[in-house]
Amino acid sequence: MSPYVRWYADRDLLGASFDATNPYSNLGDVGWNDKISSFSPYPGGHPRWSQDIGYGGTRWDWGTAPVSYVGDAANDRFSSVERL
Repeated sequence: MSPYVRWYADRDLLGASFDATNPYSNLGDVGWNDKISSFSPYPGGHPRWSQDIGYGGTRWDWGTAPVSYVGDAANDRFSSVERL
């Protein structure tokens, strides 16, 4: 399976990164709980982020566009991600 999104620890698509090929109900399983500040979907990739483990709580969806900074309200608050 090919990756659908690359996320980054820092804004402006900088810092440590991770290529996700699967949905993750707990980003802590891959060491990324509450650590994401920006991301770039691959062509055809569409991530939907959740504040809580198990896809619960507040959700964020920017569609298929790269996001150089998720904003203060979402920064370092993602605990799960779905592949839409």
